[in-house]
Amino acid sequence: MLPNYRSPPRRTRELVDQSGVASAAVTGTLALVEVRSVPIPKLGPNDCIVLHCQWKFVGTVGTKSVRAYLGGLAGAAVVWYTAAATLTRLADERRIQNKTVTNLQSVSQAHGSIGYATSTGADNDTAIETKDGTTITFAAQLTDAADQAILKSWSIEIIRAN
Repeated sequence: MLPNYRSPPRRTRELVDQSGVASAAVTGTLALVEVRSVPIPKLGPNDCIVLHCQWKFVGTVGTKSVRAYLGGLAGAAVVWYTAAATLTRLADERRIQNKTVTNLQSVSQAHGSIGYATSTGADNDTAIETKDGTTITFAAQLTDAADQAILKSWSIEIIRAN
């Protein structure tokens, strides 16, 4: 090792939750339906949540809106995507990064109908306190009750700042 060399801070990556088992289909209602809620452990300044989700859509009559909320359904929407009537699937990744405090986040965007995609949209800011933990809640809403939205898989990771 070189004299006066400081190694970079150690970063850790934690898998919070994952599943490849599809949820029950959201169908038969026009209401916003909670599909899955995942507890998130406490986060520090600059910690980052990495959220991956894959949705399947059945039916071609109406649009299907899928969402993920930081802080539960009453929290801030960090994924908000409305699929066209003919879209059959969506793959989405978000990075929800605490800023230098635990109650202000920057949310990156990248989603596509057949895989991950680029985005020219600006990051969104949210203001959810995360120092004592929070939740990520997946939800779906239809404009035609005969259609379906299915959460096929998801994974949630945390990248610790130090």
